[in-house]
Amino acid sequence: MKTRIKKLILWWCLIIVPSIPLNATENDAIKTFVVGVENIDYFPHHAIKRADRGAAFVILNLFAQQMGYELLYQAHPIRRLRTNLITHQSIDFSYPDHPNWSPEIKGEAAVYYSDPVVHIVSGTVVPKNIDEPALEKIKTLAVIRGFTPTLWEGKLNGVRILEVSDAQSALKMVLLGRADGTDMELSVANYHLSEMSARRSLVMSKSLASTRFPFHLSTVKQPKVLEQFNQFLRDNVEQINAINHEYHILETLK
Repeated sequence: MKTRIKKLILWWCLIIVPSIPLNATENDAIKTFVVGVENIDYFPHHAIKRADRGAAFVILNLFAQQMGYELLYQAHPIRRLRTNLITHQSIDFSYPDHPNWSPEIKGEAAVYYSDPVVHIVSGTVVPKNIDEPALEKIKTLAVIRGFTPTLWEGKLNGVRILEVSDAQSALKMVLLGRADGTDMELSVANYHLSEMSARRSLVMSKSLASTRFPFHLSTVKQPKVLEQFNQFLRDNVEQINAINHEYHILETLK
């Protein structure tokens, strides 16, 4: 996969008109921005500790290449990511973000959000042999630490939340019978189950609630650059779709 992605990016770079003039001098400073990202393995979307960091990094780096920007990435726990964006303002951008996330931190802050970078599908992953479980059969729900199972809001009476460090750990809890299901994104679940040779063992339940919603790039300090990013998203639909296809990202629950 990595080789195909690199070939795609090289081809796009060759046909993109450089945003930095060919006669640029040393005095033409490259603008550098700090992008805060979640310090979790959410591959194929984003995983900063991997050599292949996922689709989101390919898209962000393609934007930076077209604009002549340099992006520096910093990984943070989820709550610290929000406070560094809003309270401390020590980062220029945060990814992924959503207007409904962390309202207790964002408060009345003026946070700007990009157009959707990708749409994700979130639901409850359960053992395949009980794909149609009644809600009351979910007694233990595995959740990645820092995540809020919004689909379960108002339905958690009697449900034990089992916090785990990452997606693979959450799926393992279900495979081992230590959890009855896990709140999980579809493409992330598919990838990690394939890595664990367990793709046929767990499925996203169609009887329990699922939702489709966007991931955004957010900023407090750089709204003008965010406008440029939105234009980039509009101008590069074909390339972005190809990247998501290469990473097997599913934007609908089939």
